[in-house]
Amino acid sequence: SGLPPLRFVAGELEILRDVVVAAHASAEAAGTDSELWVAEGAVHCWYHSPQFPGPADAVERMAAMIRELLP
Repeated sequence: SGLPPLRFVAGELEILRDVVVAAHASAEAAGTDSELWVAEGAVHCWYHSPQFPGPADAVERMAAMIRELLP
């Protein structure tokens, strides 16, 4: 596909979830290394809000997704 590896993150309840899931599916269908994480019960950018549990864990998981791609 010529695309670099892609990592998608979405909240289960966010309005953009279906768009993110479709982008991931398209990337995979094109042969791109793509990973999708849909966080259960989460809204858009939940990891920025202290009202939702686990923001530190979410940021660490996203950082790990990036670290695995670095040389």
